[in-house]
Amino acid sequence: MFLKELYFNRRTTFYLFIFFLLLTFFVNYKTGAIITPVNLFGMFAGGFKISDTQTVYRLVVNDSTLDYTKYSYFERDLMLVLMGKYDNQAEWNKTVFNTMKKSFSKVGLGGIMKEEMYSNKIDDIVFTNWYKNFVQKIVGYPVKKLELYKQNYIWNSEKLIPQGAPQKQSFIVTN
Repeated sequence: MFLKELYFNRRTTFYLFIFFLLLTFFVNYKTGAIITPVNLFGMFAGGFKISDTQTVYRLVVNDSTLDYTKYSYFERDLMLVLMGKYDNQAEWNKTVFNTMKKSFSKVGLGGIMKEEMYSNKIDDIVFTNWYKNFVQKIVGYPVKKLELYKQNYIWNSEKLIPQGAPQKQSFIVTN
C-alpha cells in the first residue's frame, strides 16, 4: 500500500526508495555486514553461548567495599557495566576494526578504513575522573579513593567458586 501510494504521488521518491533498498540488499549480501536498520535479522541469527566462567568486579570506595545491594538494579548495572566496557574496550576496538575492514574490503572500500576511527581517545586518568564523579552521584557522598578488583568465578554445584586471587585493575588511577 505504501509503495503504491508513493509510486502514484511521488515517483522520484519511489525510485530513490527502491534504489536504496536494492543497494542495501546488495551491500548486505556482498559484505555480510548489516548497514541499515532495514535488515536487523542478522543480529539474531547466531547462537548465544553461556560460559561457565563469570567475571565479577569489586569496587572499593574510600577503603570500603561497595555493597551493591544498597542501590537499585539500574544504578548497580551502570556502575558494573561501565567498568567492564572500559576494561575490554581495547580488545573490542581491534575486533570491530578487523571485522569491518574485512567486510568493506569485499566491496573495495577497505583502503579507506583507518584504525584510529575505531579507537577511543580517552585514557585511564580521564576515565577514572569521570567514573569517580559518576559513582559519587550514585552513592551520595564524596569519593576520594577508588580501587577496582576483578576476579573470575566458575559455576560448580549451583554456586560460584573463585579462581585465583582478585586482581587489582590498573585502569582506575586514584590515590
